[in-house]
Amino acid sequence: MHSITQRIIPFPAFILLGLGLVPARGEDDVEERLFRAKRDYAAEVEKLKKSVVDLFDKREEAARKDGNKKLVEQIKAERKTFENWGDVPPTVDKEPLTAARVKLDAVYAAAIKDCIRLKQDAAAEVVEREREEFLVTSALMLGRKKYLVTLKHFNLKVHCDTCFTNNGTRGGEPFKLKGEPVPHSIFLHPPPRGASQVSYNLAGKSKAFRAIVGVLAKPVSPPWFEVLGDDKSLWKSSPVDKADTFQTCTVKVEKVKVLTLLVHCTGEDNFAWAVWFEPVLIE
Repeated sequence: MHSITQRIIPFPAFILLGLGLVPARGEDDVEERLFRAKRDYAAEVEKLKKSVVDLFDKREEAARKDGNKKLVEQIKAERKTFENWGDVPPTVDKEPLTAARVKLDAVYAAAIKDCIRLKQDAAAEVVEREREEFLVTSALMLGRKKYLVTLKHFNLKVHCDTCFTNNGTRGGEPFKLKGEPVPHSIFLHPPPRGASQVSYNLAGKSKAFRAIVGVLAKPVSPPWFEVLGDDKSLWKSSPVDKADTFQTCTVKVEKVKVLTLLVHCTGEDNFAWAVWFEPVLIE
């Protein structure tokens, strides 16, 4: 599984000419402007990542000079969280990256309009999908994160008392992902030939939702995961047939009022111990 920061960059260079779009403005055509904006954004991402690494290095060096074992361990844990999840310390300046994000988004919007104007509808669809992915992945690095489990859940539908937890444990045993505890995770065991679900009220205040999904053991019937936004399907996983196999869900939830997590099982539910690892909302 790649880290969040690895998944954010680099952005692929979208070649509109390959879809038959004729450049409209010579050197300043839509393809060139989009390429330059992507390049500038990727450069700012790299600068931000370096700033974070430098910050951790300086803090750890100072803590080691003081012989502060507890602080060294804390800094190492924060570094790993950044590497795995992309959580940027609040003291790092995000403004240059934010400005580059705004610029790239504007170029995406202009590119879509150019495609429509030139009757290149297929190209417009591709650019629009790429823009949506960019907005979500960039929000992961720049936005403020809130663990889903900090919200009050409702509409819980499970077939047993032990089929749902929202504290990162099952039967008192804590979950781990890549060897690290994940205390804000959700356990949602589906019934045989059915689905379990739980809902959360977002009130249209979040921009994106991210979680990693997987199972704790090899299930008899592989379950699959689904995310609904106001009863509309936003994402579906492939069936998960073994432990230590993970899939990442990253979806746009802007304007979504109610987010619902489901786990489906098409057969027997033995060992269908499904987990939403560290689901977060990006605001």
